[in-house]
Formats: sequence, structure tokens, C-alpha cells
Amino acid sequence: MVETVDALENVEEICAIEQVKALVFASGELSFAMGEGAAGDSSPKIQEAQRKVHAAAQRHNVALIGGPILNPTAESCAKALKAGISILCIGLDTLAFRQLCETAVAAANAAVAASGIWNRPPAPPSAFPRLS
Repeated sequence: MVETVDALENVEEICAIEQVKALVFASGELSFAMGEGAAGDSSPKIQEAQRKVHAAAQRHNVALIGGPILNPTAESCAKALKAGISILCIGLDTLAFRQLCETAVAAANAAVAASGIWNRPPAPPSAFPRLS
């Protein structure tokens, strides 16, 4: 998993290791490690890092794992494949569970607020990205 500055700087050597068959470009973690904060894929530095990782992987025949983690669509999966992803990762249990929980809490809050009878403290704001 390329998620640190050290991994990015050494991606060519990492991909050259015979036992390395696949890797993940972890743009979110790398964004924070590079001082880009939550900019993620929108950061020019992260976009350049992604090109570097993809090029190294291609040179060494290393598969790239990635794709639309949340709410995959045919279009987003096709975009990932076109970008060089060869192993689609289209959902992580913990992310899907968190999204389900936050949706349930929001529904409960809305029902309580609309009741005019009940009240409850508001849930803290989520930093979870909504892609739908």
C-alpha cells in the first residue's frame, strides 16, 4: 500500500521486488502524509504521485488495486479500469457499515425532530464522504 512519502519515494524499488504482485495507491493517507490534508485526489501533488505509482507498477507488471470504494457505478468502475486499475475494490465492509449507521442515525434524528414530542442531542457532524 503506497500511503507514505517513503513508499512513494521508493515505489520503483518496491515494484521491482519479485514477490510484489499488486499494490494500492492510498491517496487519502498519502495526502495527509504529504501535507495536503483532505485534498486527496484533487491535489496536483497527489495526482502526480498517482501517475508515478501507476507508471512504476506498469513497468514491473504489478497489478493496481483500486476503484470506486463507495457507491460504485458502471461508469466509475469503467473510469477506474481506464485509469489502469486491474483489480477493482468496490466496497469495504467498514465503510459500508459506517455509511449505513450514519444514514440510520440521520433518519432517527429526522423522525425525532418531526415528532414535536421527542428530542435528543444532535449527532456529531460526519467527515464521511457522500458520493451519492
